[in-house]
Amino acid sequence: MSNRESKKTETPIVIYGREYPSIRDAIEKLKPDVSEVTIRARRRYEWTPEEMFGFEKRDRRHDREKNNNKEKSMEAVKEEKEKIVINGVEYDTIKDACADYDIDPKVVSNRMYQNRSKKNSAKWTLETAITTPTRIKPVYVRGVKYRTANAALNEIGKVTLSTFQSRKRAGMSLEDCLGLNDED
Repeated sequence: MSNRESKKTETPIVIYGREYPSIRDAIEKLKPDVSEVTIRARRRYEWTPEEMFGFEKRDRRHDREKNNNKEKSMEAVKEEKEKIVINGVEYDTIKDACADYDIDPKVVSNRMYQNRSKKNSAKWTLETAITTPTRIKPVYVRGVKYRTANAALNEIGKVTLSTFQSRKRAGMSLEDCLGLNDED
């Protein structure tokens, strides 16, 4: 019963001028060297039926043309880009604005990327993405600034992560947690 239902909903496919009621029927009659899963995946990527079944080699020039058009559109955006204005101050690039607000450009990029997945909830504007401070607090160990305590552990720590964490939970100073005050 389910086999009949799937045949009804599936669209016919034409290979070398011959029409088949479904991909499955074409596979049964033509016996290609390619699996059904691969054929269906190729269909999603808009391959021709002959290419989907492996009877003809994929013409890669078509893919390159699509990529070239994307690159051209990115160049056009760069040429037409506007100045970035954050709190009334103009910046040439997002990187310059991030440097002024002491925020990693990757953080801003991630915040802007989150806009893609959010439907009707609050979205990040470029200004709020740059001006909203991160929750990361830098630490200073013996006069040297580290992005986080874990960054300090990775660079100068003399103990394992688990030892560091247990010392931190116990309320020890950062230098003690890192094992810098331990006697040899």
